[in-house]
Amino acid sequence: MRYLRLLLTQLRISAALSIAGAVAFALASRLLWTRAIGRYTSASS
Repeated sequence: MRYLRLLLTQLRISAALSIAGAVAFALASRLLWTRAIGRYTSASS
């Protein structure tokens, strides 16, 4: 029973970490995209 609870907490922690990682990755890629697009538009004009 104790092992099952430990496993559940481990799953919850890993799920929270993966969600946080996905959100951080999306934000970082969006920031990089906007910066790259801004540089491209400023260079082309």
